[in-house]
Amino acid sequence: MQGINIRVAALEDMAMIYSSWMKSNRKNGMAADILNEVYFDEHRKIIEGCFNRGEIFVACDSEDASVIIGYMAASKDVLHYVYVKHMFRKLKVAETLVRAVFPDFGNKLTITSHVPRNAQTAMVKFKLCYNPYLILGA
Repeated sequence: MQGINIRVAALEDMAMIYSSWMKSNRKNGMAADILNEVYFDEHRKIIEGCFNRGEIFVACDSEDASVIIGYMAASKDVLHYVYVKHMFRKLKVAETLVRAVFPDFGNKLTITSHVPRNAQTAMVKFKLCYNPYLILGA
């Protein structure tokens, strides 16, 4: 792999995005105590909304666009979710994705509707404001 490109998510990306987003987010914060039947049905609608509005961006191998490294869901005002495959973490893939939509990321307050467990350090470092209620408008 030479580098990464960022592109809008395609329909063929969605199986991986649904699976990883719902499973990784399930372990975090408010989602942990929601019944499976409720969580998986309702959160799928949030992801579908982001996809239908063209708000999911994929980091992929620059030589093979089908090789997904990670992805981000974001509108112009809200960072919804960022996921990077485990083997690519700590390589600034997430930061690269976020800066593609939020060029002032880390310098200016960024509103986010999802945060990972134990995110206090990242929230301070990157000036994140967590507002989970923004997913209701997704």
